Amino acid sequence: MNIGQKAKRLLAAITVSVVIGSMAGCASSSKEVKPSTAIPVLVGKVFSETLMHPDSDRRVPVTVVRDKGMVGVFVHTVLLVDRQEVAIMDRKQKVDLYLTPGDHIFTVTYPKHMHGRPLGESVLAVDEHAPNLFRIRLVLKDAPRVEAYGQPPIATGKPRWHDREDLEQYAAPDDVANIVDAAIAHATTWDWLKDQSGRGMNEETRYVYTRKAGWVDLKHVISTASNPGCYIPGASVLGGYDVEMMQVFTAPFSAFEPEDLLGNRIGANAALLHAATFGLAGTRGHIVQRAINKLDPMTLAEAAAHFHVSIPIKPWPFDPREVGAVEDVEPSRSP
Repeated sequence: MNIGQKAKRLLAAITVSVVIGSMAGCASSSKEVKPSTAIPVLVGKVFSETLMHPDSDRRVPVTVVRDKGMVGVFVHTVLLVDRQEVAIMDRKQKVDLYLTPGDHIFTVTYPKHMHGRPLGESVLAVDEHAPNLFRIRLVLKDAPRVEAYGQPPIATGKPRWHDREDLEQYAAPDDVANIVDAAIAHATTWDWLKDQSGRGMNEETRYVYTRKAGWVDLKHVISTASNPGCYIPGASVLGGYDVEMMQVFTAPFSAFEPEDLLGNRIGANAALLHAATFGLAGTRGHIVQRAINKLDPMTLAEAAAHFHVSIPIKPWPFDPREVGAVEDVEPSRSP
């Protein structure tokens, strides 16, 4: 391939990235669909028809509609009620249920997470004397939620759900160097070539919270510190940004989280400093350790107290009401 052909391909790649980035920037959330125009979920996507029919106890009709829009366009969502699988739902689809009056747990997750920790849960009241119309809403950097129509939507930005989740996978701040170096050492050549070195880390020690910069995702640190392009200034960060852009459509709950972008920068800088000094500045783990120390990291106990979570931290499943509400933004419309 000659230089002209390479330049054309590079220009095409940049153009695609700009277009995708522009599309992502136009919407930070999925968009409402009126229940009257939503399409019933396909029969083959229903796990159990029990909730679709009333009985003497489950006599209150409830409709749940998944939003439309580009956010999460390439993924299906799984709806659970009281942690019982109900249906796999695509955009603009609805499911009609019958539930008992009172509070119920509405869970949203993706098919690959069906048998593990969900992506988000909400407790909503089912009122026997009022319409019960709910929407599944996907938001960038936010846990997917089920919300009542007419309520202000959950704000964009990192919610308490993710904070609590990160606390369950907390790393001791003084052990960051060992965590990073061990993950890089255990990554295979194939992992390195695929830019998946971070997948070799222990997920139970993935996050650190700092007073000056918030959360740091060590998985992103490790991935960029050992990226095949990490020795080219800016390459790891740009590659990480492209991943975040694609997650707008494939995993919006994780797209453009601040800890991801910060982790990318810390890892890329560590790789460059390690190479530029021929290792005299220390291992990549040691360089990362110094960078995080400058951000004033908290211990697990300090971080838990900061987020008002009791120690020892109870892993999921827990009462979704333990997750605090976040600031509301623009009001939503009533159907």
